[in-house]
Parts: sequence; structure tokens; C-alpha cells
Amino acid sequence: MRFEVGDGQVGKVVHERKAFYLFALVPTRHVDVRQFCPTGAVAVSEETTFVDGLLGVFTLSIDTPRSSTYYCAAEGK
Repeated sequence: MRFEVGDGQVGKVVHERKAFYLFALVPTRHVDVRQFCPTGAVAVSEETTFVDGLLGVFTLSIDTPRSSTYYCAAEGK
């Protein structure tokens, strides 16, 4: 999934993997995108990569990670 949340040019791109437990029903924390993108975000992408799926299979879906990508707005907007 990709969510377009702002206009403008993309500057920095940040990748992060978050852990979820019990078939992804229990999140481990809340995310404040401003920590990664102090100038604001243009888009946010959530996906389950091959490695994320493989980790979920090995833990019998007790730990089901997801990968997030934050597309930060370029400075000097």
C-alpha cells in the first residue's frame, strides 16, 4: 500500500521494519513520521517483503514484521 499524503518533491527516503505479534493483531508501537521526516512526508508505503514473510513463516506468525518506507519532502519547499 502506498499513501500519498502531501505534495512536492521527494527528498530523503527512510526504510524501517516494524514487528507485530500474534498474526499482526498486536502492534509493538506507534509511529510519528515527523521523527523520520522533520520537513513533512510526501508519501508512506507499507509492505510485506519476502524477508518479512519468511520471518513470519519461521515463527509460525507469532512475529509478523512489516516494512515501511517514508518519502520525506525535499527541503526548501
